[in-house]
Amino acid sequence: MCIPSTSRRRRRRALGWGLALVLAAPLGAHATDRYVAPGGGDGNPGTSGSPWLTLQHAVESVSPGDVIFVRAGTYAGARIEASGTPLAPITLRSAPGEAVLLNTPGPNNVHNSIIEV
Repeated sequence: MCIPSTSRRRRRRALGWGLALVLAAPLGAHATDRYVAPGGGDGNPGTSGSPWLTLQHAVESVSPGDVIFVRAGTYAGARIEASGTPLAPITLRSAPGEAVLLNTPGPNNVHNSIIEV
């Protein structure tokens, strides 16, 4: 049986779009917002209401696609050994409108730098 040319093109186009959507979606990644704050604790879950205390603990505890919001305060840096994936990077940023100061090397840093990647 011969499939008409236009029907074959439509099927290829639909297959191409389906494949593009699958490839564009981060597989198994579910972004979670995590928080670090001066009054937090590294035994906490890293939520807005129960933030972590240190950047080092935060960067070691997150998954691809997660965002770490650092609340206003002064912190030691960190050695970041995992960056996520190309489609689901791990993001470390100050919380909106809050000033963050990193003033000493992180506890796992091997050089005398504040942030090591």
